[in-house]
Amino acid sequence: LLNYYGWWQLLGETRFPDCPEDCLLFFQLDASVCPEKCDCSFKNAIHCSGPHIKDLESLNLPRNVTEIHITNTNVTYLQDVFSRMLVELPPEVFDDAVHLRLEELFLNKNQLTALPSGVLKKLAKLKVLNLSRNFLAVLPRNIFSALTRLEKLILYFNRLSSIESGLFDSLRELLELFLHSNDIQSIAPDAFHRLQKLRRLTLSRNKLEVLPPGLFLHLHDLSKLTLYRNPLKSLPEVLFGEMRNLGSLWLYHTQLSMIPDFVFSNLTNLELLVLSFNPELSVLPRNAFSGLKELRGLSLHTNNISSLPEGIFLGLQKLQNISLFDSRLEFLPRNLFHNLKHLQKVYLNSTKLHVKQTGVRFMNRSPRIFYCNVFRWEAQKQHESFGWRFWLVAS
Repeated sequence: LLNYYGWWQLLGETRFPDCPEDCLLFFQLDASVCPEKCDCSFKNAIHCSGPHIKDLESLNLPRNVTEIHITNTNVTYLQDVFSRMLVELPPEVFDDAVHLRLEELFLNKNQLTALPSGVLKKLAKLKVLNLSRNFLAVLPRNIFSALTRLEKLILYFNRLSSIESGLFDSLRELLELFLHSNDIQSIAPDAFHRLQKLRRLTLSRNKLEVLPPGLFLHLHDLSKLTLYRNPLKSLPEVLFGEMRNLGSLWLYHTQLSMIPDFVFSNLTNLELLVLSFNPELSVLPRNAFSGLKELRGLSLHTNNISSLPEGIFLGLQKLQNISLFDSRLEFLPRNLFHNLKHLQKVYLNSTKLHVKQTGVRFMNRSPRIFYCNVFRWEAQKQHESFGWRFWLVAS
């Protein structure tokens, strides 16, 4: 399927080579007739798709085209975009695009296994590039060097195994980078250092066991970061820089066995931290959550934690909900929750607490505490419509 959006300012009659005899397109100053299987609902633009279009050349693209989609194809070569699935791009395929104002290019859902190193060199005005759902295993180091205006790069569901140093260095305007659902095992320590405008980064569902120290140190504008479903065994002591816009961090389904002191201390506006479903997680040091002054929700359920140090929640003044169920907890320090004046719900069901422990102190009033499995399911139903809070009981 090729979707084409552009500004057509042609006069007179134009015939698509593969259209039937009555498939004519008339462009006049105040009226037009759409060809078959084309959509002319866009102002001064036309969107055509379907097997009647055999190649890009047949569309006679104007020089001021701004967006091209090439997806769900079965071609072997770009000149024949509808015969077989796209598996190869010739190095010069976009050389004529230097005359176009191409801003968006979609090559997703094909069978691309490699990209020639200079294939994108003429697309300097590109803002969106979608290469997802292909079979890309390696990217040339200079593949994105000309894309200095790129704002969104989509690479998920490929076969990338590593992110090398310098790969993204030219992308100074990049706002969104999607790398989830690959086979990434290693990332160069400086891979993201030049992406200082980046707002969204997805690294979930890869094969990362370690993260290099300082990997996210320069991503000050980041508002979304996903790391879940990686076989992470440890976190470096210095990982995050100051991120005032990051509201949530998802670190569930990993192999983390401990959390370093102060590792989250630069995430001063974080509201939700999800560390659930980490079966190896057994140690939480006293300063694991230091600096999280805005944290509202903390999900620690379904892990191997047997004890919590007194004072671990001391700085979490705005904490409202905490989930500790399905853990090996046997005892709670007397003052564990004492300073948490906004605490509303504590989930302790399916732990090794044999009875409702007495003597645990709370600030002002006691929150709702769930001890038994029957309450667990009740709590899930109550929270299904409360957005991220659902993760406290179900993630």
